[in-house]
Amino acid sequence: MSIALVSLLIWSSAFSSAVAPGPAPETPWTADYGVALEATRAGHKPLLVVIDQETQPAVQIVSHQTDPASEKLLARYELCHIDATTPYGQDVARRFKAKTFPHVSIIDATGKTQLFIQRGEMTPTKWEATLARYASGSRPASQARRSSAVCKT
Repeated sequence: MSIALVSLLIWSSAFSSAVAPGPAPETPWTADYGVALEATRAGHKPLLVVIDQETQPAVQIVSHQTDPASEKLLARYELCHIDATTPYGQDVARRFKAKTFPHVSIIDATGKTQLFIQRGEMTPTKWEATLARYASGSRPASQARRSSAVCKT
C-alpha cells in the first residue's frame, strides 16, 4: 500500500481510542461509485474517489487515530473507495483510465466535471492541500480559465 493511501485512510478512519479520549467521528466511505455519484448530486458535495489495488479492508490496514483537521476536510466530501482487484473495481478503473495506483479523482458537486486527478502517490501535505482546495465542490478561481474535463463515468 502506498504511503499516500495510508495517510488518506488514517485521516478518514478512527480506530484507536488509546491515542485520544472519546470516540472520534467516522467518515463513511462507499465502495459503489454509482451510489457515491448519486449522493454527490443529491447532497451538492464534491466526490472524492480513490481507486487502488488493495485486497484488505481499510480497518485491517489502518490502526491510528484520525487527525481532526483532516477529518473535517473529508466530511465535506462524498467518499468512494474502489478496489481495482475486483471485477467491478477493474471496470471503474477502466472508465477512469486508471493505470497507476492509487488513482485519485475529485468530481464537482454536480457530479459532471472532474476537478482534480492524481495518479500515484501524494505526500500527506499535498493530500491536505488538495482536499482543502476542492472542498467547495467547484473549480478554484485560480483554475477558472483552464478547460474542464467532463466526467463520463
